[in-house]
Parts: sequence; structure tokens; C-alpha cells
Amino acid sequence: MIGIIALIIALVYLGALLLLSQILLWKMPAGGKKTMVSLLLLPLLAGLSFIDEIWARHQFQALCAEDNLLSYQADKVRGQAVSTKALIRKNISAAVPIVEHTRYWFLAGTDDIVITSKSYYAKGGWISRLIGFPEGSPPLLFNGTCSSKEYYTLFQKLNIQEINNKDDN
Repeated sequence: MIGIIALIIALVYLGALLLLSQILLWKMPAGGKKTMVSLLLLPLLAGLSFIDEIWARHQFQALCAEDNLLSYQADKVRGQAVSTKALIRKNISAAVPIVEHTRYWFLAGTDDIVITSKSYYAKGGWISRLIGFPEGSPPLLFNGTCSSKEYYTLFQKLNIQEINNKDDN
């Protein structure tokens, strides 16, 4: 069923591109030149439909650099107990909507930040959000999520004990 929906969306999209190219070339006299320009215009219009995702891909990759996702002070946190506050969500200004999730870990009983973990979630470009397919409107040209892989093993690797959060969010 999803395949049929995707096919219908693709056909409607192609039809809209054809209609737009005909509108742009309506004053051009019929013939070989009009056909050639129309065939060259279609890939250009299709590419412009995804330009925001192409641009956002580079912005997203810069945000997802491994040194930006996780920072910690191994000498301070090794073998210690840590607690955290609520996850902080922040919208990032980019070519597509990107949300940054940041979690700070504190030494137990202090406000000293010893671990900072970030993850990023991107929505798709305008065309993905317009059609709403696939569900959640993820980017069509790149993976719209990133987080540190090391974060998931950090607590065990450094023998860090997690205690109750500072608040319940």
C-alpha cells in the first residue's frame, strides 16, 4: 500500500513539474527547441525542489561532527556518581527544521557539568513536509538523526553510576 501511495505521489509530482515547465515555456513556439528546453528544464526544476535538503545536509553533517556530540571530563567523572536535569530542546536555524537535544550530567551533589551529550533531529525539506510522506516528514536525501555512539557505552567504560535526576522531567 505504501508503494502505491509513493507511486501516486511521484506521478503527481512529475505531472506538476511538466505543467510548470509548460507554463514557463508557453510563449515559445512549438518545435524541437521547445521540446529540448522542456527536457532540460525538468531536471533543473526537480533539483530545485530538493535544494533546501541539499544545503541542509551540509549543515547537518557539520552539527553531527563527533567532537560536537559528546564531551566529558574523564579524569573527573571516572568512578563517580552523576545526576542529570531535564533534556533541553532547542530549535536550530538551518535550511530545514533541526532540533538539538542536550543533556548535561553533573557530579552528584554539585553543579559541575562533567558530561554533555547532544543529539540532532532534522525534518525534511519543503517538499517532504508538504506531502507528509513518509510519516514524520524526514529528509529524503540524508539520515535526519545523529547522536554519539560512544555515549551509550560511556557509563560502563568509565564506571560511572547514575543517581536520581535533579528534577523529574
